[in-house]
Amino acid sequence: MTKEINLYPKSFLDNSGLKYVMICEKIIDKGIEPVGMAPGHFDQSPGVFYININRVNSYGKNKTGIVKHVFHHEFFHVIDTALTTIYLDDKWNNLNQQSYSEELLIDKNVIDNSVKGYISKYARNNLAEDKAELFAFMITQHNNFKQIISKDEILLKKSKLMISRLKKISNKIDKNFWKKLN
Repeated sequence: MTKEINLYPKSFLDNSGLKYVMICEKIIDKGIEPVGMAPGHFDQSPGVFYININRVNSYGKNKTGIVKHVFHHEFFHVIDTALTTIYLDDKWNNLNQQSYSEELLIDKNVIDNSVKGYISKYARNNLAEDKAELFAFMITQHNNFKQIISKDEILLKKSKLMISRLKKISNKIDKNFWKKLN
């Protein structure tokens, strides 16, 4: 995970709200065993997110990809909590042309743009997951992400909004930052 943390400029990390990454043997939340979670917006412990090693190990050979995705996904929940836009975000919501899903959608952390405006099935669950998934794919699969947004105007607008917000945390999230990904 050091490699993932080192992707970010120090000024971004300092201002992101991140305090701790907790590696846990097992996490159970409401009867579900998630791969990761960042409960700060619920339990008033901002700056902390958890990665569940038991679930990571269940992915077998794809463990490294899952850890990377979950790290950046949960990190964005911390960032979003610091930005105070995790659930009240009219700018983001107004970009959507389709409502979030009524049923829980789970996938294997893969890009699935079958519904325009969403980067994955999991992103279609709610506002917080939509933003966290977009951020995770922007970081972990940047070249694939660029191809998708070239064909999806909604995702392009969401990514521009995301980048403008990230720049408020640190002006070091600039073209050079994005060029070094993938």
